[in-house]
Formats: sequence, C-alpha cells, structure tokens
Amino acid sequence: MLILCGENQDGFRLRMLATMESLGIVPADIAGRCWVYPQSGPLEGILTGLKEDALGMGALSFVLVDTSVAYFSGQDENDNVASLWHALALRELTRLPGNPSVMANCHPTGSAAKEGCVPRGGSAFLNEIDTNLTVWADAETSEMHWTRKKRGPDFDPILFEYKALTLEQFGRKVPTVVAMWISEDREREIFRRKREDENRVLYEMYRNDDWTFSVMAELCGFVSSTGTPLKSKVHRTLGRLLEVGLVKKDRRRGWYLTPQGEKEAQSIR
Repeated sequence: MLILCGENQDGFRLRMLATMESLGIVPADIAGRCWVYPQSGPLEGILTGLKEDALGMGALSFVLVDTSVAYFSGQDENDNVASLWHALALRELTRLPGNPSVMANCHPTGSAAKEGCVPRGGSAFLNEIDTNLTVWADAETSEMHWTRKKRGPDFDPILFEYKALTLEQFGRKVPTVVAMWISEDREREIFRRKREDENRVLYEMYRNDDWTFSVMAELCGFVSSTGTPLKSKVHRTLGRLLEVGLVKKDRRRGWYLTPQGEKEAQSIR
C-alpha cells in the first residue's frame, strides 16, 4: 500500500497509529508493505519519481491520496481542462506495479447535502473517475456509499462508528478518534438508542415550553460522567427530528413541536 499524505501529516500519523492500535496491528506488521509519501506537490511533477520509487515496493494493491487538492497540478480547481488532466494523472497511479486501486480523498462542494456530495471543482473530474464514494457523518456514526457516479456492481452502505482513543506520544497522552466498522446488530442497537433519545426530547418538549439546551440535556439524562450537560447531543437529536418534520425552529418561538411531533410525544409512555 502507498499513501500520498499531502495534508496535515502529523494528524494523519496520529490517526494511522490509533487505527493500527484499535486493529491490533504494530508497525512491524506493515514494515515493507506500507509506504507513506509525506509531502504535497503537483502530481504530474512527481509521477516520474513515484514510478521509480514504486519499483522497489513490489506489487501494490492500494494507493490512497490524501487529499486530491494537495496534489492538484493546475491553477484553478474550477478549470475543466485542468480538472480532467488531474483525474488522468490520478489514473496513472493505477499503472504502478501491481495495478493498484486508487482512492483520492476530495473536499466536497460548499454546503453539500448528502444526495449531492461530489468533489468540488470542474465537473470533468467527476466524469473521468470510476466511482464517487461518499462518507456521511451522523453524530457518532458515518455511512460510506456512493453518489451520482458508479461504475461496476452496486453495494450496500457500509457503516462505521467513531471511537475515542488516547495514545502515548513522546511522554504525553494525546486524544484522537478512529472509525470502526460495525455489524448489523450494532447498527440496530445504535438506531434503537437514537430513537430513545429522540423520544426523550419529544416528551420533554411536550411537557416544557421554556427550556435551554442545558436544561433539556439534564431533563433527558444527557450528561457526561462528570455530570456536565451534553448540550451538543440535544442539538444533534433536534437536527434528526427536524429532518423528519417532528420539530421546527423560528426566530420567535425557537424550537417547537409540529402537530405531528405533538402526536408522537403524546404516544410516548
């Protein structure tokens, strides 16, 4: 495996170490099997050197580019011609020894919705790539699927759960997070827990007209191990309820139940 790490090398290194630890992998396990190119630059300018270096890596199975824009060779991401040449340069990586699969992490367009999550810049880039994989985060979980462009057979969404880890680095404890694949049973458990959280918020909104995020967190039992109200959890839960039309928000009333939300709240026991 070859990783082109062009953004935040220290942060990437920390998350890679955390992922390895969570999977029970030690550096010795991947020695001679994983290489990292820890700098950015126009891909067209470094391709020749990469091809020469790859001859000593054996047959590669996977190349990760993090991120696509860090290796963009043009002057303007919105330039269709430059975007096409960049996509073609990325495709050259599939011709490294072993004909590896290539995944390039891309920044999405501004304020992208889940259904319209595509790489920012010229549309020629999207036209040239094989599949536009997307990762959509929802609180402590995320879903990997595809949007708008896919060549090959379809597949079911793949779900991950975020887990906090603390690593020992240079004598200091450093917090970080990893994404771990979850089973269908775990998915159902998370869905049930989210539904319970939503029910608590609906019920307390029905019973209380005047509340703050801190008060709502305490009413719903959303508190940390130290007793701190988890206001962000209330906000995320309201966001999910807003998506399905059970709550609304305006300047005058703030957050409030819709008629359908009131019916749901009244049915909660």
